Amino acid sequence: MHLPDGMLSTPVALLTDVGAVGLITYATAWVKKHLSEQKIVLMAVLGALIFALQMLNFPVAGGTSGHFLGAALAAIVVGFWPAVIVMAAVLGIQALVFSDGGILAYGANLLNMGIIAALVGWGIYRLVCWIAARRRGEESVPRSARIGGAALGAWAGTMAAALACSLEIIISGNAKPALILPAMLGVHMIIGIGEAVITGGIVGYLALVRPDLLSRGDKGSGTLSSDDKVPDPLSRSRSLRPVVIVLAALAIGAAGFSWAASKYPDGLEHVYFSQQIGNTAAVENAPSLLGKGTVFAGYEVRGLTGSVPTVIAGLIGVALVAALLALVLLPFRRKAHVSAHGKLVAGFALILFVVLLPGFNLVAFLLLLLVLSFVARLLGAPLRKVWRSAALVLLFAGVIAVFSPLSLATNLTAHGIAQAYVLGWPRIAEIMSKAFLSAFIVSTVNRSSTPSQVIEGLADLRLPAVMLMLVSFIYRFSAVFREELRQMQQALASRAPTLRGWARVRLYGSLGGNLFVRAYERGEEVHRAMVSRGYTGRLPDGGSQRWSIRETTLVVGALAVGIILVASRLVI
Repeated sequence: MHLPDGMLSTPVALLTDVGAVGLITYATAWVKKHLSEQKIVLMAVLGALIFALQMLNFPVAGGTSGHFLGAALAAIVVGFWPAVIVMAAVLGIQALVFSDGGILAYGANLLNMGIIAALVGWGIYRLVCWIAARRRGEESVPRSARIGGAALGAWAGTMAAALACSLEIIISGNAKPALILPAMLGVHMIIGIGEAVITGGIVGYLALVRPDLLSRGDKGSGTLSSDDKVPDPLSRSRSLRPVVIVLAALAIGAAGFSWAASKYPDGLEHVYFSQQIGNTAAVENAPSLLGKGTVFAGYEVRGLTGSVPTVIAGLIGVALVAALLALVLLPFRRKAHVSAHGKLVAGFALILFVVLLPGFNLVAFLLLLLVLSFVARLLGAPLRKVWRSAALVLLFAGVIAVFSPLSLATNLTAHGIAQAYVLGWPRIAEIMSKAFLSAFIVSTVNRSSTPSQVIEGLADLRLPAVMLMLVSFIYRFSAVFREELRQMQQALASRAPTLRGWARVRLYGSLGGNLFVRAYERGEEVHRAMVSRGYTGRLPDGGSQRWSIRETTLVVGALAVGIILVASRLVI
């Protein structure tokens, strides 16, 4: 039921995209506030399982196949707002990495499969549980009612998602209501049975081993989910690790059997294309934001044939979904202690791959940024400051990037310059992306280590003394620069608190040059004083840093990522 670009009109797609961004933002804040780390890990594993199960298309009547949605299952197990985040991650990885669903249609796909299906499935499940508990006159809900409610909710959620998808296509003017509504609802009525069986089976297992995970709201709280910071008696002393292990094993197993998925088109493709009910020309003429697609388009590895590439693609997707959810939601309180020289070697190797790799690919950029963000969090670097530092580099790289297409101009007329920019926009994207990623890597190393650790790491790598002195001067200059900036901001706040608008911009512009000169002069004075006292570029209180398995793992990981980047670019 993944909508591709072109199946919706631009206003409908943009409206749903804006709504999706708002809901994801709110849901992310809600999850971080209310859920414990154990439940967030459960969300990550559940997202990986849903991704793997969605790959297992099963045949239905008339040469059509169906696939699992999973929104109802996620909402029943972890709650409505967490389910929105789980489905957002699954659909995002599917669209960006596997070209399954359009980028512009992402908001509509999330609305249909991640919000409407989750809300309907969760609502019906809670209603069935409430009726069953009331008829028995008890607070507990029988396992049969949970399984039946989950199955009915999953089936209804599938039908609601199909209805919403059909209405969006109708509003976009790409299909007639009398044709698409009966066809879509008819085929998804059968697909919903498979959704019900899978959802009911997993909920039945959880009701048997951990019924407390499904008991939120049994006392009639009327809320979408409970505050997990106040755990119920059943879960206070019990770990979620056994459940997480079982669900993770199911996800890996499902990805391992992805080669056996039905090759028939899914319900939407069958109705829209095979039965020619929709406007296929609109889809064929839709612009693709991913160009030629990705190396994993169609859940395969481009250039390879057989079942193994499908399994590889499935396992990569499972890992990406789990990593994305963990990166965004987990606080990462435990910092991985890696020596500075290990970070420097890994960072230099990765920067070398990034800079030397020709061209620009959106998917490779986003995936590498995801990996780097995960590593930054793991090393203890403050992610917001790392992003901010990397973004500042774009101000300088942007000047070079904006003028770079002019080298392609055959003449300096308006037409020639315009034609050069039409041909040269990939060069702008390439320069900006490489500058941002390189600055991101440098900032991660810098903000996860102290200045003395970085200088000691460079010394351990046998960097010449003059370069060590230069690095130490840069660190000192940056410290002085921040102090001078703080003093100027305090002076401005006390002397011109009402200064606004263009006058404030002009004042900041004039202060910028003074700030740089003052900071440079102070930093140079301090450095001369340090040299006069015998400073040679090596801190006297430092010691040689050990090279352990952590450093080896980090460097090998950086080399592996670089090799994957080169291999994927060669295949594409």
